[in-house]
Amino acid sequence: MASESGYYKGYNSAHCLNYSKATIAHNCLLIKDPDEIFGYDGKGPLENDGGQNQLKSEAKNYEEWTSGTFDRGKVLAHQIVGDAKKLQLAYIKGDLTKAYTQRVNKVSEVLRSMLFVPTENKNFPAIFVVMDKVVSTNPNFEKTFLLHCQEEPSIDGRTTTIKRVKFGYNGMLVNQTLLPHDARLKMIGGTGNSASSNRFLVNGTNYLPDNFEKYDEEKKEGEFGWGRIEIQPGVSRDTDYFLNVMYVKDADKSLSVQKAELVETEDFAGAKIFDNVLLFAKTARPSVREFTVEIPGEDKDLDIIVAGVE
Repeated sequence: MASESGYYKGYNSAHCLNYSKATIAHNCLLIKDPDEIFGYDGKGPLENDGGQNQLKSEAKNYEEWTSGTFDRGKVLAHQIVGDAKKLQLAYIKGDLTKAYTQRVNKVSEVLRSMLFVPTENKNFPAIFVVMDKVVSTNPNFEKTFLLHCQEEPSIDGRTTTIKRVKFGYNGMLVNQTLLPHDARLKMIGGTGNSASSNRFLVNGTNYLPDNFEKYDEEKKEGEFGWGRIEIQPGVSRDTDYFLNVMYVKDADKSLSVQKAELVETEDFAGAKIFDNVLLFAKTARPSVREFTVEIPGEDKDLDIIVAGVE
């Protein structure tokens, strides 16, 4: 349900270079330095979407893929608890700073942590939490968290609902944005195969794939994407945290939104949802060994997971 968008058609076409191969077409972060110039191998200038460095070529082997300009991130921590029959959690944390800084010095730190926790609740079988930290070198560089979808979503305050019900599917994703505290959410997208759909929009231009007027989104193979949700801070600042708490359910079940509540200290941020408290370290290598946290409510039987500590 949190899909990618774009269409793999017309290699090195305007759609390919400015949209589908760019960061903006994926569930990533954008940090926009308005003076950054995108383009490679004589292709460009391309649209400045605020995304990651574009690669100049394709890696020929694993050694090349993990060095030089291809060295774009580092796994800081990872853990799987349980097994394929009964998974209890899956966690990964990465430093993505290099992915945004090989051309310009627009960020000093970009961290992403992701935590997947199955539940024993058949109505809400899984929780997925994404925690991001972005420190920009200029507070005016616009930061954006992207969430793509195949069908038109809805926004209610800081809660986004995405359904996937076409072609016999019956899924729903609910995302609650707890950070930034002043988050602004907006939808960008549409349906149809004309330029007015805005489904592949970058800086005011809708980059349609070649011959897109021939494609029929009513066919299952045509999963081009409806568009995206953009989540941004309300004001400019150097450091921003994005905390998005997601769970899934059947779309045809009329169940109320299960509230996620922010749990935050100076060194950690996370959420209380269902009977879980899920906390993430705010720094790459936390030195905190002991800390006190205030958990909302009076629940006594809680599963507490603290991620990012050694």
